[in-house]
Amino acid sequence: MTAPDARLRDIVREGAALLTPMVAVVERCRTEPNPRQDLARACGALISSYGALRERLWSIPTSPLVTRVDDILYLEQRIVDEAARLAFRPHTHGWFKVAKAFGDGLTDSSDELLLLAARL
Repeated sequence: MTAPDARLRDIVREGAALLTPMVAVVERCRTEPNPRQDLARACGALISSYGALRERLWSIPTSPLVTRVDDILYLEQRIVDEAARLAFRPHTHGWFKVAKAFGDGLTDSSDELLLLAARL
């Protein structure tokens, strides 16, 4: 692997650092019986943070690695978005089944982001 652009390294590391708060927010989204504004703000802040990282990424010349990092950041952003949608929909009987199946938000792509952050 050639030396990565320092901007790419920083973006990957910042994205990896967002995984801990992302897991906490997803957990709240799938377990809080009466979600409040602070949860909505936390979700929005994470979604915005992932979006800002992706915008910074777009200023780096395209490569397979840059494209893959963009895909991973987009996936993490969508997980938070879907968790927020889950949290703020009516908590009917079916909601609990969906919430349980939602998981913790971590995926193989999350693991890949952590690995990239350690390697770059």
